[in-house]
Amino acid sequence: MLPVQPVPRLAAFGLLGMIEHPTRCLTQQRRPWRTGADNWKYVDPSYLVDFECALSSSLRSMSYSISAVAEATGLSTHALRYYERAGLMLTPVERGSSTHREFSDADIGWVIFLTRLRSTSMPIARVREYVELVRAGDATTPDRLELLQGHRITVQAQLEEMTQALEAIDYKIALYQKEVAPC
Repeated sequence: MLPVQPVPRLAAFGLLGMIEHPTRCLTQQRRPWRTGADNWKYVDPSYLVDFECALSSSLRSMSYSISAVAEATGLSTHALRYYERAGLMLTPVERGSSTHREFSDADIGWVIFLTRLRSTSMPIARVREYVELVRAGDATTPDRLELLQGHRITVQAQLEEMTQALEAIDYKIALYQKEVAPC
């Protein structure tokens, strides 16, 4: 097992720092990647935290501006504001004394998870349904499982369609390469 190394928070933007939860969030889910010398960072931030554990106040150690979160996640500040207004954030985004949004590590992890759901064409209404189930607590775990399993079937069908499309493209490329190849 690789040693756990401290990671600078949002070092090089897009990589989250370590998020600890007192009971179960990170226990067996670390996927560290050594980038040289003693530099450790995580390849995939979705592995860092069990997002349902993000309700814990122990995760609210660091705060980031909306522009830092936008840069870290690749979303626009408008998209982040929309996620908040649409009720897609797991917990309310904290506000600083100047009323500016202050995102936590857990908020960033949640946003990354939301973008993963959206990138697989999950409708906003279905994402909202999932968020509401998470907020309702552990009693909704079977419902969340069913929702995600149903979406997984949809994503698998999309992948099969894309694979077939890629095969058709590869076939055409091979034909054109034969035509333009010198005899």
